[in-house]
Amino acid sequence: MPTQVAGEVTTQLEMEVRPLADEHSTTRHSAAGRFYRPELDGLRFFAFLAVFICHTIPDKAPFYLAHGFSASLAHVLSSVSTACRSGVDLFFLLSAYLITELLLREKAQTGRLRVGWFYLRRVLRIWPLYFLVIGIALGVTLVDKQQHLPGTYVAAYLLLAGNWISAVWGPPASIVMPLWSVSLEEQFYLLWPLVVRKAAARSISLIAVAMIAFSTVSRLIFLHRGWTDGLSQNSFTRLEPIALGILIAVALRGRTPRVRRMPRAALIAVGLVTWMLVRLFCDLNFSVTGTMIGYPLIAVGSAAILIGALGSTTRALSGQIVVHLGKVSYGLYVYHLLGLRISYWIFRGHTAHLSGFAGFCIVGFVLTVLLSLASYEWFEKPFLTIKEKYFTTVRSRPDGASAETA
Repeated sequence: MPTQVAGEVTTQLEMEVRPLADEHSTTRHSAAGRFYRPELDGLRFFAFLAVFICHTIPDKAPFYLAHGFSASLAHVLSSVSTACRSGVDLFFLLSAYLITELLLREKAQTGRLRVGWFYLRRVLRIWPLYFLVIGIALGVTLVDKQQHLPGTYVAAYLLLAGNWISAVWGPPASIVMPLWSVSLEEQFYLLWPLVVRKAAARSISLIAVAMIAFSTVSRLIFLHRGWTDGLSQNSFTRLEPIALGILIAVALRGRTPRVRRMPRAALIAVGLVTWMLVRLFCDLNFSVTGTMIGYPLIAVGSAAILIGALGSTTRALSGQIVVHLGKVSYGLYVYHLLGLRISYWIFRGHTAHLSGFAGFCIVGFVLTVLLSLASYEWFEKPFLTIKEKYFTTVRSRPDGASAETA
């Protein structure tokens, strides 16, 4: 991915988008137009937790059968693990919603969009930790012979094309593997601010709809060519959640849906059930019908979860601890395989027993949290301070750490 950023270009708005604050909203605004929704930090933590579960809990029924679980319960538990892969789709949707909202706000408040500043914000927020984890992964291969990161993969990840090499040759046996989704996002956000700078809200919506159509056609082409292994990490076939995030941002214009507590919970439940049903019945990446239906349904389920969460005041999403963990969710996501790998070294030889496996999961989670908190405080914050001080127009989190992240 090219690292040069476009220069600043000042344009007149074709149509001014003035986000409206719902009186029931939990959005925190300042006179300068600060935009922050703490419940979305909480949701970001749960998106990570879903990914953590899918990389931790076995997705094969024989594991549970061997430990005395019934066949039906074993099937459900293994399906939960695969359903939690959809946490990545929720990350995509959240990122697209937040970044589109912030770009539209900047355009409305200042009459222009500083594309160069956007690129610099992305570089300062995403790249330091991204490249650090690649370096850590290379170091881990020296002490753990089960970790492999060939030079071709290193080059692809360094060029922010890790998703493409993973789609073609399969994911690497390395803690660097989760960075494929960051690569995909960075490719998209190379172009997206250029679109928002030029387009009015209606045009942005039409482009998002075109993205859905393009993703659908691309998936059908790859399926008919037999390229099933490359579907899940392909930049062309994973656009639905990004497109729906964009559409939600344009539709709401900064407002929160006027939804009561129970319908909110129902929306979130519907989204989670949709994830589960897709994984149970759609046979993603193998059945043509299931794949063509399944990916859009996962995106719709993720959208239902986001809409259900927007404006929520429940402590499950906006409590202090979960919000703080959501603030460091980027670190949680990129470090979690390292935390699990260290935990595996600790419990090696004992994970065949349920007690040892439970210990492996718990210690892996605790190590992931500790690594992420330490990284945020001692490594990421200096870059975030520069980003907020010099290149941020619409501020978000009260502590100065922008919510504009992966």
